[in-house]
Amino acid sequence: MTTPEDSEEHDETGRPIPGPIDDDEARLAYVAITRARQHLDLGGLSWINNHPDGRPS
Repeated sequence: MTTPEDSEEHDETGRPIPGPIDDDEARLAYVAITRARQHLDLGGLSWINNHPDGRPS
C-alpha cells in the first residue's frame, strides 16, 4: 500500500496533512490487517497511525 500524498494543509505542529486514502488501497489494507493470524508487522502501513482518517473517533 502506498502512502497518500500530502495535501497543501498543515496541522498545528506544521506537519503536512496527508491527502485522502484511495478506496481500493483502503480495502486492500483492511483485508491485510483483518487476515493477520498471529502477529501483524505494519511495515508499509505504519503511516496509517499518523493519518487523520486512520484514527477512529
